[in-house]
Amino acid sequence: MGTATPGRANGAAAPWVPVLIATFGMQVAVSIAAQALPVAAPLLTLEAGLRPEAVGYLISATHLGAALYLLVGGPVIPRFGAVRALQAGAVAAGIALLLSASGLVPALFLGAFLLGLGTGPTTPAGSSVLARTVPPEHRTLIFSVKQAGAPLGGFLAGLLLPTVALAGGWQAALLVAAAMVFVAPPLVQRLRPSLDGDRNPALRIGPRALFTLGNLASPFASLRSHTALLPLCALSVSLGVVQGCLLAFTVTFLVTAHGFGLGEAGLVFAALQVGGFLARIFLAWLADRTRAPIPLLLAMLAVAAVAVLVFALLAGRAPLVVIVPVALLIGIGGVGWQGIALAEIARLAPPDRLANATSGASLLVFLSYVVAPFLFAALVARTGSWSLPLVLVALQAGLATLLLAPRLLREARASPILT
Repeated sequence: MGTATPGRANGAAAPWVPVLIATFGMQVAVSIAAQALPVAAPLLTLEAGLRPEAVGYLISATHLGAALYLLVGGPVIPRFGAVRALQAGAVAAGIALLLSASGLVPALFLGAFLLGLGTGPTTPAGSSVLARTVPPEHRTLIFSVKQAGAPLGGFLAGLLLPTVALAGGWQAALLVAAAMVFVAPPLVQRLRPSLDGDRNPALRIGPRALFTLGNLASPFASLRSHTALLPLCALSVSLGVVQGCLLAFTVTFLVTAHGFGLGEAGLVFAALQVGGFLARIFLAWLADRTRAPIPLLLAMLAVAAVAVLVFALLAGRAPLVVIVPVALLIGIGGVGWQGIALAEIARLAPPDRLANATSGASLLVFLSYVVAPFLFAALVARTGSWSLPLVLVALQAGLATLLLAPRLLREARASPILT
């Protein structure tokens, strides 16, 4: 019996719309799980006997798990298939939340790390199946619609989970998020025969295969396959610092430093995610229409720099009606960029290196998610100031914009998007 052709089922071409719906839905579910810890953080850290800024260490542990998957998990998708990788990741995320709900400090950190391992396959697996099925002329928009599932999941977490936490405790919030993520894997099972038809069951997947020097180096080596990839990754890392710190600390910053209620802080967090959701769709459409994704990404980084600076300076002085639009603007600039960047990486990377290049870029971004919240928390612990690290986040974004713009704009002119 011949190997099934990706994107085909029962001899007929499978439409890309169900594939987009499936990957979008998995992104939403996993994002709800990923954002449960920072949303419940003020109550979680209090009852666990941790300092409020310790949420940064938990989030760093989460992203460390995701980075580990991206570093060594390259053979997982060709061995088991992209759909199975998405399903396994969601199950791992749900188990991680159940483990964290025990409230024991070691279990919190172990659960956070396992949560990261579960979120790791989401980007490379989703990008892999979309790259094989979507129309090239709408690649940026479709990639961004899939990635918009992340802020939508964060929006739902910001609206729903604080209410659950206030009514039933932070453990209840984690259990609700776990239940939601456990529902997702069975819903995409029907797509597996067609989309995972090219998997290689004979591929070695043990520790010796995963931790070889070649496998560890391949995501980074793939980023040298085009001259624009490394500066594009640098831009993504700067945006990752903004996204990682704001998603990790917004709720705790507002509650701890400025006396917001958990529901009010959750509303601000939801507004930040709404901005990211809208940007991932509208700005991706704009990138397709203008065929200028790199200038658009640079503009988003500049907007994020200004908005985070305003947020840091006004959060303790301005009313909620002012803070919510600022958070919306941060989301537009600092959360809505991933789909545009991933689509541009997919366009520039050679087809045989697409999955590895996506993993390499995502790995560098996840490393920024690890390091930036850790340093943020350490700076709060050292200085007692929550505003200072936010100002530094804004300044690095502004500096990155100035330093990267000349190189990236030259690369954009040298590699035009063909009509």
